[in-house]
This record gives sequence, C-alpha cells and structure tokens, in this order.
Amino acid sequence: VYVRRAGRGDMLEVSVEEGVKPFFKVSARHFEKLRRLFAQAEADRQRREEVEREEGTKTKMEEEEKKKKEKKKGKTKEKEKRGRAKTKRTMEKEEICGGDEEGTQEETEAMQADGAAEKPRSATKAKEEDEEVGKASALKDAGEVKKKKTKAKTTKKPAGSSQDPSDEQEFLRALCCLLARYEALSGSGYQAAVPRAGFRVLREAFGVRAECFASPLNCCYARFWSAFGDTDEPFGSLGSFFRVTRLSGSYEANPPFVPELMLRMVDRFEDLLSHGSPLSFAIFVPSWPSLPFYKRLESSKYLRRSTVLKAKDHAFCDGAQHVKRQMHRPSSFDTGIFVLQNKEGADKWPISKEIMTKLTSAMLKPKGLMDLADYERSNRRKHRHHQQNQQGKKMWKKQKLID
Repeated sequence: VYVRRAGRGDMLEVSVEEGVKPFFKVSARHFEKLRRLFAQAEADRQRREEVEREEGTKTKMEEEEKKKKEKKKGKTKEKEKRGRAKTKRTMEKEEICGGDEEGTQEETEAMQADGAAEKPRSATKAKEEDEEVGKASALKDAGEVKKKKTKAKTTKKPAGSSQDPSDEQEFLRALCCLLARYEALSGSGYQAAVPRAGFRVLREAFGVRAECFASPLNCCYARFWSAFGDTDEPFGSLGSFFRVTRLSGSYEANPPFVPELMLRMVDRFEDLLSHGSPLSFAIFVPSWPSLPFYKRLESSKYLRRSTVLKAKDHAFCDGAQHVKRQMHRPSSFDTGIFVLQNKEGADKWPISKEIMTKLTSAMLKPKGLMDLADYERSNRRKHRHHQQNQQGKKMWKKQKLID
C-alpha cells in the first residue's frame, strides 16, 4: 500500500500500487487520527492477550498445585495403610516370641535384624522429603513461567510504530480497506456527526464516553460501535451496536437517518433500559413526527428531556470530513434531541433545562458557514466540474491513442 501527497494541499492519496488508480483520498489530519486509533486498538488488544495469558498461567499453576495436593494426600493414606499393616505384623511377632520361652538368642537377634530391615521411613523424615520435592517442582514451574513472560516481553513490538515497516504496512492495509469500504458505500450523508463542541458538552454534563453509531472516520471518542466490524475493528470499533444485550453507562446516538434502522434502535434502547443498570442515551434524529420511530421516542416511558432544533440554526460535522476542507455542513432537516434514561440513570446523570440549552447552543451553525441551498449548489457545481474533468481526461487519452 502506498501513500502520496495529492497536489499542494494537505490531502493524501492511498493506493494498492504506486501511482496506479484507484486512489482513496484522506486528509493528513484524519490520517494521523486513524494512525492513533490503530495504535491504541493494537495496544488494547495486546493488553487483553497479556491479561488472558496471565490468567491462563495462574489457572494452570492452581490446577498443578491441586494435583500435587491430591497426590500427596494419596501418598499419606498409603503410608498410613502400610503403617497399620506393619503394626499388625509386629504385634503378631511379639505374641509368638512371648509364647516361645525357649527361643534362642540367635533367633531373637535375627528377628530384630529382619524388623530393622523392614522398618519404613519415619513420618517426619517422609514429610521433609516430600516438602523438598514440592519446593523443587514449584521453583521449576516458577522459572518456566518467568522465562515465558520474559520471552513475551522481548518479542512484543510497539503497535502502529512508524519505525517498523511491517507495522506501518499493516496500518496502511487496514486504512486502504477502510477507505475503500466507505468509498463504495457512497453515503457521506449517513455519516454526519454531532459537532465537537456538542461532544464536549455531552462528556462534561451527560457523562458520555462512547458513541453507539459512528465510524473510524467520524468518531470523536475512542470507544464506538460501527456498521462494519471487518474494516473498523482494527481502529477500535466495538462492532455492531445491535449485538449488545446488556449495558450500563451514558452514551451518544446519532444513527444514519434511515427510518427502519431508527425504529430498531428505539426497540433496542428500551430493552436495554429495562434491565436496571444505570443507563442513559442522548439521541439525535431528524424531526420527522409522522414516522413510527419518532412517535415511539415521544411516548417512551424513559423519556426525560427533549427539544427540537431548526435546520437553519444548526450544523453537523460533514460525513465526508476526511476529504473536505470545510469541517461543518448545514443541517438538511430539523433535529430532534431526546434523552432516554431509566431511574438509575436519571439519578446518576440528572439532566436540567440549563444543560439542554447548553447542548443546543453547542450545535449552532458556525459563523461564515453557508446555508443549505448554497451548500447543495456548491456540491452540485463541484460534482459537475469533477465529471467534466474526468470526461476531458478520457477524451485526451482517446485522442492520444488515435495519434
């Protein structure tokens, strides 16, 4: 995978062959953001593996210790059994010797010699020997575990390090797959996000730490769920939110504006809120009052606060922000903001009118941003210009072949 600068700006082109199309564009700022996400996700993965490895080693040592104790217990029972049998034989010999007063001194000495030869180890000595064997075995196991840990530490490499060519290529391959997927989707309108100022309010006032519907290209927090696990998980995605069955905490939800998907989202939220763990959702959806998902939100028993922002007054981060110089875009619709919380969540994150006012203020349109009509006209003009350029290049190549 190759990366090169596109023209004079800060835009980069990513391709699978040097100088060969297709090129997938990404801004230098987003390129560095994705590198950080990739490195953090790799570090988290290595940390999880190390914890699992340590837990596995600990479990193995506990099992071995349990086996040793059982073996030692079995040996003790066997010794007790042999001791009882020996005592019985000794008592029988004493009875025989006591009844035979005419036994000679030689016979007595021979019996004593036989008894000494058959005498087992004393219990104290046997215990000391077993303890020494157990200590040696434990030291050996500890040495092997230490050796494994040392080997793991020496072989571990920093994730996403630019100094290691293999790590760098791994990052670039993941980046190329990610850009190709979202380029093929061709739905930047579905990827618009809440402005950064809005996320700051959500973090400070709502306690939000993760996004329910995002992508590596538009996420604000390092923890997020997204549509495509295969291309997004290398950058920290938790997979699809619809796979979640139990949850606690405070979350932001700005789903793609697809009515069926938003209705399914409301169903999942209400199911999660019914389990009793402290839970809160700050939801941003288009104000479409006639549709089922919107009616469900308005009538939900978990609704704590709601408000509507006029389209002309606020903006979103552009869904194609990774290839646009202008970060924001005007909203195409009025936006409904809903806060759903169960009782435990409302007690933990109380939402007042002042907090909602602060949130709506953070979503207001930045100064100098064009209105929706001008924005769409500009996009059409750029698209037409792009098509003309492509057509001109095809004609030029065709004429060159004819010449």
